[in-house]
Amino acid sequence: MSAMIQNIRSKKKWRRVAVFALALAPALISCKQEKPFYFDFEHDEELDRLRWECHELYALDSDHVMHGRNSLRLEIFSGKYPGLKISKFDPDWSSFRVLHAEIYNPQNDSLRLHIRIDDMRGNQPYADRFNSRLLLPPGWTHFALPLDSLITSGTRRKMNHASIEKIDFFISHPEEPVTLFFDHLRLE
Repeated sequence: MSAMIQNIRSKKKWRRVAVFALALAPALISCKQEKPFYFDFEHDEELDRLRWECHELYALDSDHVMHGRNSLRLEIFSGKYPGLKISKFDPDWSSFRVLHAEIYNPQNDSLRLHIRIDDMRGNQPYADRFNSRLLLPPGWTHFALPLDSLITSGTRRKMNHASIEKIDFFISHPEEPVTLFFDHLRLE
């Protein structure tokens, strides 16, 4: 009889372990599937993943939001190429197809925003990196860049999607201060 009771207790114990493991599985899976490039600017910690330089001020903002509760307010002053510069992310973009961003221009006039993407460490020459421009009218703009269009400007080399090192959104030589808001930068 005691062997039967012990067997029942053992089965109950294993059932509890199985239920616990099933309850824990989604959390373990979600940790493994962390997004390699995701900036929604909901928390101050995301600001630590940006490359801060002179002539740029970053802050979370709750007034100009496309997704969630906050966006990134970027104030640009004089300089050669001030803007949003990101280099702290998983460089493997090979399982994604499109880079998305929501960008708000509060100015009364359109702005020319430059986009730079490097797939090697160091300061790649202009001809050996992706370079593009985006005309930002006043208000919100949805930016979508198909990753298969990532070809270097001069050498026409197809970029290595498993080794993306940095991405910059910048204004070239601004003549006056500029404010922009970025939200929901992501890969899909």
